Amino acid sequence: KASVYAVSETLRVLYIDRERFRRVLGPIENILKRSIDLYTNYQDAIAKAVPEEQIEEAGDDEDGDGARVTQKRTVRRRERKGDLEDLEDMKNKGAKREQDAPATLADRVAVDMKNPHLVSLNAAYMLKGEGYMRALAVIQAGQKFADTKPVRVTSSIDKQEVAVGAGESENETSYSWNVSSTTYNGAVICEKGQKSAADPTPNQDNFFFTLTPQGYTICGVCDGHGPFGHLVSFQLVQLLPKLIVSSNFWPDDVQRAVADAFACAQTKCLEFFPSQDVDLAVSGSTGSVCVIQDQTIHFSWIGDSKMSVGSWNRHAPRLIEETSDHLPQLPEEKRRLEAAGMEVRAVSEDSYRIFIKGTNVPGLTMSRSFGDTSVKALSQVPEYKSIRIQPSDEIYICVASDGVWEFLTGEDVQKFLPKKLRMHGPAKALRSLVDHARKRWGIVEADYCDDITGILLMLNQKKGSGTQQLVLRDVQRGEAVPIGANGYDTTVIEHEVPASIGCCSLRFPFFCNG
Repeated sequence: KASVYAVSETLRVLYIDRERFRRVLGPIENILKRSIDLYTNYQDAIAKAVPEEQIEEAGDDEDGDGARVTQKRTVRRRERKGDLEDLEDMKNKGAKREQDAPATLADRVAVDMKNPHLVSLNAAYMLKGEGYMRALAVIQAGQKFADTKPVRVTSSIDKQEVAVGAGESENETSYSWNVSSTTYNGAVICEKGQKSAADPTPNQDNFFFTLTPQGYTICGVCDGHGPFGHLVSFQLVQLLPKLIVSSNFWPDDVQRAVADAFACAQTKCLEFFPSQDVDLAVSGSTGSVCVIQDQTIHFSWIGDSKMSVGSWNRHAPRLIEETSDHLPQLPEEKRRLEAAGMEVRAVSEDSYRIFIKGTNVPGLTMSRSFGDTSVKALSQVPEYKSIRIQPSDEIYICVASDGVWEFLTGEDVQKFLPKKLRMHGPAKALRSLVDHARKRWGIVEADYCDDITGILLMLNQKKGSGTQQLVLRDVQRGEAVPIGANGYDTTVIEHEVPASIGCCSLRFPFFCNG
């Protein structure tokens, strides 16, 4: 898999899927590895080259031949003189732009990481008022394969109502509070994948988990794609909870509140990113949101980050509900895209992509997402489902990026989770599920593995407890603090750690160097 980003109108892209590539070119892999030191960079070769004047002087020592070579070279150089002057003039005119523009994707990532508007928490997106708690992941450059993404927790809940203490494992912190609604234990994992051995991109997945004053839970996963996908997903996990609870439809009409938030989030992204010199032509993100509101579970989503609900009851384990991906080959989606002038084309068996008609770009695999401005008629209208549950139902909710779902179906997950949930709880069950998904990637894609994010909630693990609890590892704690007029957070505010209470937990097993 690859992302190609270019501006030339004459660009033509030739591509080959991994299966055919391995079959045709796989045998030369070892040869390339053995000879890798022989392939120097072009600029290195230029630097090591013998100057042309030396070649001409050496040719003068030969009778007759050298003179002809010299004369030929002189003529060639004279013929190119005008071209060289034009090239030098172009270089001088564009010198500043070339100095400012990053040469590689890794350079661009490094530049973006220094921009607080892109990578710091925005105080304007904080949830105002009492009774809110929010957890989300923050961008960290330089992470390696399977590194976990650092997390930030902000809370406006009175400290007397939220107990903070040590978790069960090393470097964990627990947050416990009393509830009158559905109780659950839970876990979250957000780990970096590997696009290549020298993958310069940060983890492009992200998540949010929000508790509201009414006792409702809002959680979601955003899976970024394209060169700036990590920036889009980071903005969305800040924006969506704020926009949902600020909607005029919240909390009476959750479906319309989330749909309203999705539309507004797209508008804000299209306003914000151009101001930071970030082009969303081929960058965007999925968005999947789950709202637990008393005995109703609401699902709203765009893209391919699935959600599923199943029973973990010993006597009646079953898959209850599963969302479906928004794929361009689906009849309704295809009609909308083609009516806008886009082309839906098969690139391999059961794999379709969206292209600008007559070109091989952008090659988007989903018909609904945030960003991706090069695709006309791309929709941000979320699909919606809801289910009613009984207070004593023993069910689980799984919200995950396609790092989990690429090679696993809802039925696969249903067969995998219930016993592990009953025996070990959601933290170890989710750990096993993520490891299982990563092994599937290794079997099918060898060295390539997508970023993996999953939220797993186990409802009614301990009936009658009346508490909910979040457990996080190496948390960067603190509120977003406005700095001058930019309104972006660069400060961490520590708080005291009182004794832990409660008996159900939501675990965020993140590692953080902050």
